Amino acid sequence: AEARSAFLQAATLAPGEWEFWFLLAQFSLNFEIEIADLGLPAARNLITLNPSDPRSYDLLGYAHFLNGNTLLAERLLLKSIALQPTLASAHYHLGHLRRWQGRTEQSQAAFELALQLDIDGPVGDLARRALGLPQGE
Repeated sequence: AEARSAFLQAATLAPGEWEFWFLLAQFSLNFEIEIADLGLPAARNLITLNPSDPRSYDLLGYAHFLNGNTLLAERLLLKSIALQPTLASAHYHLGHLRRWQGRTEQSQAAFELALQLDIDGPVGDLARRALGLPQGE
């Protein structure tokens, strides 16, 4: 609750600062807290404030996925990847979408690419878990 309040207050006090909205959206989506009321509006602000940043489309796409709008989620995640093909988080989020769609091979390929792109980082760790691999492999 304290983290939510701090992120929301920072974004509200500096409404033109992309970074604060990014942190707020990321917090909501990572912990799946108030997706429709907090994460989705924060992610929409990212697009408004910086429409050329692929991370904006990645987070908005993932927010829509978590909120059940999978068609829009797919379009936004693919746009994020088109803008920056090496964005590991977009491939990781696309992996979840593909898994939900029942496209197992494409899901696995997206997770494997996310792992390759961030092999020693936090997204790589998440992708490793999604693939069912032991940590450190």
